Amino acid sequence: MIQVLLPLLPLLACCPAAAPNAQASQLEGERWRAVLEVAGGELPFVFEVFPTPSGGEVAFVFNGEERITVPEFERTGTGLRLGFPHYDSEIEAAFDPKDPSRVSGTWTKVRGANRLASVEFSAARTDEPRFEPRAFGTGNPGAVAGRWRVDFGSSVDPAVGIFEADSADQVRGTFLTETGDYRYLAGRFDGDLLRMSCFDGGHAFLFHARLEPDGSLVGTFDSGNWWQETWSAVRDEQLTLGDPFSALQLGRHWQLASLTFPDLDGRETWLGAPGFSGVPLVVQIFGSWCPNCHDEAALLSQLAFEFGSRVQFVGLAFELTGEQERDAAQVRRYAQRWGLTYPMLLAGTADKGRAAEALGLDGRLISFPTTLFIDANGRVRAVHSGFSGPATGAAHERTVTEIRSSIQLLLDGPEAWPEPGASQTWTEFGGVARSIQPIRGALKYPQNIEEGDPLQIQRGGSLEIDGRRLFRTAGGWRDALDLARGLWNGAPPAAAFAPADLEATAPVDRALALADLRRSNYRPADAAERDAIEARLLELLESAHGPTRREALRACLHLELDSAAFAAARASIADSDPLDSLRGLAAE
Repeated sequence: MIQVLLPLLPLLACCPAAAPNAQASQLEGERWRAVLEVAGGELPFVFEVFPTPSGGEVAFVFNGEERITVPEFERTGTGLRLGFPHYDSEIEAAFDPKDPSRVSGTWTKVRGANRLASVEFSAARTDEPRFEPRAFGTGNPGAVAGRWRVDFGSSVDPAVGIFEADSADQVRGTFLTETGDYRYLAGRFDGDLLRMSCFDGGHAFLFHARLEPDGSLVGTFDSGNWWQETWSAVRDEQLTLGDPFSALQLGRHWQLASLTFPDLDGRETWLGAPGFSGVPLVVQIFGSWCPNCHDEAALLSQLAFEFGSRVQFVGLAFELTGEQERDAAQVRRYAQRWGLTYPMLLAGTADKGRAAEALGLDGRLISFPTTLFIDANGRVRAVHSGFSGPATGAAHERTVTEIRSSIQLLLDGPEAWPEPGASQTWTEFGGVARSIQPIRGALKYPQNIEEGDPLQIQRGGSLEIDGRRLFRTAGGWRDALDLARGLWNGAPPAAAFAPADLEATAPVDRALALADLRRSNYRPADAAERDAIEARLLELLESAHGPTRREALRACLHLELDSAAFAAARASIADSDPLDSLRGLAAE
């Protein structure tokens, strides 16, 4: 969107005395290349401006296949203003007095209470590509096409990179994470250098990476001028992310009806009141600053119309500033943008830890958005964390199907959601037992195996499928990795934590023991035991197993260990959530 502003400025400067209609005709089909200055260098984007039948102008920003309308475009005597009110950001640009085909100015964006980001930009009217080709020739764009395992420096969990390339060195793609995606990225690959960017008025991403001799990618990622980190990638056509319906499990006694939040006019609203009870509910936990929340809002708007009065939708907003009037105005803009007419409440500020506290959750909220599916009896039947937007292709189609199907299950009645302990239909695919009902996270593993089944187990015990050990919990069967990620809310499946558990040989078992430590009230019995635990935790912080590192750090925080080594680890392990720049564990 910034891009759009920049181009318009130069065009207008070419003919400052022209009548509005004459200027509009000159702007017709004009293409501009704009640049934001970030730590990684130039972050380019492309925009175009067209006249409207009423004699005005409309501007569009392009990111690969995506075209974004600039909501507000205003021409002044000296320059232009492009506003993106739904992201509380704008661009103000002035004409270059020596070259009216160029423009320069500033993109500003509210990022929190008393926090205003400012990024320099420039633009020129040109047909030059988004990324200028390098002088020493092109490479093979097919070298980066495909599916990649991506490791960001700030995250212990891998992401999935999906890139497409054509014969003109052009590359399109995105990154998928457990919490969402980086939306539409566009760029090029030439020589050994991959460059991609996107800009939507509220977010500006720049990716650089070199193709190494071993076929891997190593590079940097910039988000605006306020965040930079390293990333690397290796080809992995089989890598998939975790089940979004299993990422967050609410406690058995959690009830939406226990919550009260103000509406956009400041009136306290009880979520147990008539209108929120006796009907199926779909609750979106979101922030108007969050691009993946906007992507999901487009779907929810459609589904609210499709299901009508049979389902009640509710939005719980966690905003940037904590200022009631400003935050309410942003949520209204969010609702207006997507035609949302259902209730919106201000639930708190955009911090996952505080959001979890406001919602009464035992653990930390996994992502914005998070969507709850609650039946007419007030029981939470499913929780969906994150949202794969349209840039993710097949992943987006699957997400849309799963969310629509989950709403339909609410309407089908309680019998559509088997009670814990009910037998499930399982089948074999390539020797691995898999549920044929993929919608609910609780159906990821069997609730109970019927008598005579070759995978027969005892209630309350453990099960091993294809070498994977499963533990029975109140929410269904979970493997050790799930438990280690803190997704389980029952009593530990094994005996109480003991220091010797940290010597387990399997990484998932060590991570499980660490999770048990954090959930328990364990404290070292004496100084010697404390020193031994501390030494082992230091070793585990260097583990190659991501969940082990994460749980080890959480254990350090739980035990209030504050050595320099722990401080360094705490600063280095954080979320790579593209929806915000908040630190997860580093902020705990």
